[in-house]
Amino acid sequence: MIFFAYINLSTVFSSFMHKVIRPFNILIAIVLVSACSQHQSAPISSRQPPAVTNTSTHIVRPSETLYSIAWQYSLDYRYLASLNGINTDYIIYPGQRLRLKPPANTVARPRPPIAVTKKSQAPVKSTPQAKVIKPIVKKTPPVNTKRSDKTSSTSAQTSSKSDSAAAPTWRWPTKGKVLTNFYTGSAAGKGIDINGQKGESISAAAAGVVVYAGNGIRGYGNLVIIRHNANYLSAYAHNDKINVREGEQVKGGQRIAELGSTGSGARNRSMLHFQVRKGGKPIDPIKVLPKRNF
Repeated sequence: MIFFAYINLSTVFSSFMHKVIRPFNILIAIVLVSACSQHQSAPISSRQPPAVTNTSTHIVRPSETLYSIAWQYSLDYRYLASLNGINTDYIIYPGQRLRLKPPANTVARPRPPIAVTKKSQAPVKSTPQAKVIKPIVKKTPPVNTKRSDKTSSTSAQTSSKSDSAAAPTWRWPTKGKVLTNFYTGSAAGKGIDINGQKGESISAAAAGVVVYAGNGIRGYGNLVIIRHNANYLSAYAHNDKINVREGEQVKGGQRIAELGSTGSGARNRSMLHFQVRKGGKPIDPIKVLPKRNF
């Protein structure tokens, strides 16, 4: 009797384990696997350009200019120069560390950049890093790429004539329709997107000097930045080809590039992203461009 009672008890226990405990364990295992799977499938990085608002310094890369760096961080190029002790030649060097914000516990704004005179045409060593990397300056010429003894006086005269703060006479850089309006919510909204066909002419929106021509700023593809005077810059992004060089003087309406779809911001669509900056801050291009009817 005891033997049969033991067998019956064993059978009941085995049935309990099979019908109750085992399914419960399987359910727990499924929940754990599902949780791990969801954790592994979560995105680990963003495809958007990293935010720069909290960055306090910037390491100069080859082909960058002071203007392109100031434009990238929405700073006035004169403020950036004065913050780092750079004179009005605005010469920077690859590897140089630029301060983007005043030191902690500093209240006063930096002094204006020191004007260059004929007796001080040599590049100023604005930071200790510049002394170390001086030998590679030839690989990345300063903003005025045609700088020489013959052109120094001409460049100085051009600079002094364009240092007025008055707004230039604007014109549309291309003839397409506006796809995206200006808004301050993101980097993409700091200008307007204008529709067009690949290869169409992109013109300077006003007379000025080309202070950046390249593709070193993430998301904008082939980019041209023009300095019109002391306060105003304009930028032309996603170009298929660039037809001007840094340091080149251009007239309003002059062909500077060909419309394209370079850079991730173009979203595989041929268009021009056009920006206007006043004192380093983006303003709505529609408010300064002449009205037109379609």
